[in-house]
Amino acid sequence: MFGFLFGKNNIKEAIKKGAVIIDVRTPHEYDNGRIPRSINIPVDRISASIERIRSMKKPVIVCCESGMRSNTAKIY
Repeated sequence: MFGFLFGKNNIKEAIKKGAVIIDVRTPHEYDNGRIPRSINIPVDRISASIERIRSMKKPVIVCCESGMRSNTAKIY
């Protein structure tokens, strides 16, 4: 989904520069297939994880199945 929105080359460059990919799907969905080296933080736990995410001091890319949950997560 996010490759379509931002362009695959931009995402690849962001990852090369240290961006973190946060998959906001449920743990079950994440276990059934994920982007390598992504971190699973379900969308309903994003607000409780903000300090952890900020402490990474890296750009963040959020992803999910359709883009709806990642759109919700990005407002935090």
